[in-house]
Parts: sequence; structure tokens; C-alpha cells
Amino acid sequence: MKKNRNISPDGNYILSFRYIGDIRFGPSFFRMKINNHIVKDMYFARNFVWSSDSRYLAVQKWIDLDPHNGPHTSIFLMDMKRDVWTEVAPTYKGLVSPVRLAKDYLVYSKEYIAPGLPPYFEERKRMEDIREWVKMEYFEPPKDKLSGMSNGYDSQGNYSTHHETKQ
Repeated sequence: MKKNRNISPDGNYILSFRYIGDIRFGPSFFRMKINNHIVKDMYFARNFVWSSDSRYLAVQKWIDLDPHNGPHTSIFLMDMKRDVWTEVAPTYKGLVSPVRLAKDYLVYSKEYIAPGLPPYFEERKRMEDIREWVKMEYFEPPKDKLSGMSNGYDSQGNYSTHHETKQ
């Protein structure tokens, strides 16, 4: 039986991705949901790993979606227990991808696109060396949307600046 990678090893978290678009001449990018909470203001690839105890999640994150500047990626590392995240190994003109999460370290690979840089290699980061964690922020739909159409939102949740009022 094939194991679903989108479910954490302990079964407490469900990870899903919503397709947003494609980078011109490049890969797709997505919004990420964790237990139906959309991660706010970030875009991701569907390249991720869980730690065996489900405490950590590492996902490839897009730093910049402009095809003329990039690719610029990093590792989005989330501590599920504390609901915080950090950015590891920002990579400019290349792709960084999580490979494995062990108890004490994160292993990731880097593949550079720019000429003159090494084409591919692996690195590791010790968890104890990571000091700067940020509280997770999730997208919250407008409160009025929960009770029906109001304040410019239609039935699909799209905002319109054209309001029709009856007098």
C-alpha cells in the first residue's frame, strides 16, 4: 500500500497545494494549506519532506516569481509544534530543495542555473543553529463572507469594485 506523503507521519497534519500558475518557461507555483489553513503571502513548489516525528516540515519556497530575475528559491522550514517558520538556504539563480529531515539537521540540495556556478550539490543545516523563527500567519477570509454575499464579495468569494445598490 502506497503511503500518502501529504499526511504527516503521525497523521495529525494534512498538507495540500492549490495551483496558482506557471513561471514563464519554468515550473508551477502553488499556495500551501496545512489542515485547511492557507499559508499567507507565500508561494511554493510541491517539493517537501516531513521529519519522522512530524515536528518539522520543509518545503521549497519561491522567493521571486519574476522569470527574468530567477529562479530564486529557499527552504521554508516549519516547526509544527510551535507553529513558527524560518527561511533556510536562500538560493539566487538556482533551485534549493529539501532532501531529508533528521532529528538534528535538515539536508537540502542546490542546483544552480547561472553559468560559472557549481551545477549541483547537497548541504546540511543543524537545527540547533537556526535561531530566527517567525510566527506562522494564515489567510483569514473576511468575516462577512461566512454569512453570505456582502461588502463586494460575490458567491465565489471574488471581490468586485462595482457595487449595485437599490434605492
